[in-house]
Amino acid sequence: MKSRIDAMDSFDVTLTASDKSRHIVQCERLLRTIAGRRSVFDGVYQGRPVIVKRFEDVFGRFRCWRERRGLERLSRHGLAAPEVLLAAKDDKGNHVLVIEKIENAVDVLAALESATSLQQAQEILLALIRYVAKMNQSGVEQLDLHAGNFLVSDEVIYAIDAAKLKFWSKPISIDAGLRQLAMVLTGVPERYLARENELLQEYCRLRGWKAGSAYCQRLQACKTQRRKAYLTKALKKTLRNSKRFFVLQEQGCRGVFYKEAFDAESARRLMELLKNRKAGDERTFILDFEGRKYEVRQFRPKNKLQALHWRLCGSPARRRWLNGWKAFYSERSILFPVATLEFEHYSVNIQTES
Repeated sequence: MKSRIDAMDSFDVTLTASDKSRHIVQCERLLRTIAGRRSVFDGVYQGRPVIVKRFEDVFGRFRCWRERRGLERLSRHGLAAPEVLLAAKDDKGNHVLVIEKIENAVDVLAALESATSLQQAQEILLALIRYVAKMNQSGVEQLDLHAGNFLVSDEVIYAIDAAKLKFWSKPISIDAGLRQLAMVLTGVPERYLARENELLQEYCRLRGWKAGSAYCQRLQACKTQRRKAYLTKALKKTLRNSKRFFVLQEQGCRGVFYKEAFDAESARRLMELLKNRKAGDERTFILDFEGRKYEVRQFRPKNKLQALHWRLCGSPARRRWLNGWKAFYSERSILFPVATLEFEHYSVNIQTES
């Protein structure tokens, strides 16, 4: 059985637009999927690289329309966003959106992590804050605002998730603006925020406000509130297919893996290595796997009642995974889990070696 991220080879799909014209789009690689709701592919349309979003649930028409409207309205406001090339339906009735692929682009979080200095990271953040300030000044409010929803390419920032935009007839208020700024900063690791006050000043300058101590205090209060909500959402994303994680389901095992540590093939090899472990096997050990060392912990229920409880409420491996990422996101730990595996009779948690 193939994983959800490599379940399909390259294939062509025929789309029918609202004017009844027919278009062929080649889907080359499945990037991510939410089962029964949405699949996102790398693709080619009319000879140019594109991103193909297929909406698969009963709200697909609305979701497709909402994202198309958001991207087009961002462009009308002079805000950089991928161009919508085609909105159509496939032969199964799914609504499909084909948008421009921004070449040589990475999301802002990845750009921060690959920055060669704190000064370079600060410049990336300043560019992001300028984009958000211009967006808010244009009356655009992003309800799912975080650095991972923006790309940077050749020092240009692009918004890529337009599904949860609200458009107002005038610039958004001071309170709403500070909440937007807090949403952005909460999703950025603290090590990049040593000069956070400069980011606030730049945002206020572009909004035509005079930044003062009162704004700093209000921003910190907004960040505290946002942090609680953000952490819950971030942890949920670690358990499903997303930009940083993928799910692999093989016979008798379900695993969640960190993409920077594993691809689908190495994940399968790890599953094969750890399956069929015995009750008397070592529960905690260091695993040397393909040139990297990981700390592995195995959890096995004592009886059927405990096994049922783990199935309903989550195994210790899953709780350890969530607690590990919670500590990492909260900057309390530099270690983080890279995989959690659920076998039929036991579960395994794997994290970077201390």
